[in-house]
Amino acid sequence: MAEIEYPFDSFVFYRSFRDAIEEMTDENKLATLLAICDYALYGVEPELQDAMSRAVFTVARPSIDANNTKRIGGKKGGRPRKETIGFSDENHRFSKNESTVSVSVSETVSEAGVKADKPPAPTRKKHGQYGWVKLTDSDYSRLLNDLGQAEVERCIAYIDESAQATGNKNRWRDWNLVIRRCHRDGWGLSQQQKSGGDKFDGYF
Repeated sequence: MAEIEYPFDSFVFYRSFRDAIEEMTDENKLATLLAICDYALYGVEPELQDAMSRAVFTVARPSIDANNTKRIGGKKGGRPRKETIGFSDENHRFSKNESTVSVSVSETVSEAGVKADKPPAPTRKKHGQYGWVKLTDSDYSRLLNDLGQAEVERCIAYIDESAQATGNKNRWRDWNLVIRRCHRDGWGLSQQQKSGGDKFDGYF
């Protein structure tokens, strides 16, 4: 296969990429989007810290590689370029300075097709009295290491009871992240102090 010459002026960004990052934090969304852009335009291999970001990039990568391969094949086709003044060869869709890529409907990757390439999701275990909080073993171990068992259990209890009382109206899905926010922002601490730490008086 011919060597890819970076940088490119543009690349194809599919709706499935956007849908895949919907549940991420703003910070991880930005990191994932920049990773996709840098890889597609400059060929830079990303170093993503978040597991979900790495998974989304892994899913997006084959589509990016396939489009770059098609782009190289398109440049090799047609009769040799003629020397012209102000006009490009009729067999070429774009001039060198054109910054968009035309993709036919048949080249669009369906969301279902992208999902088929995803690795199997890790097993999540229920935590808390009502079982709302679901964590993988690795997430739980990292939380214990970072926050300590007492704080992890406090946050799990608070978040689990909050989700139970409201039917998870906040639509939490990334429970690892929610626990870390609970610790960072001190969710439930004021209620515990007022009540002597025996119960929760309210929810955020």
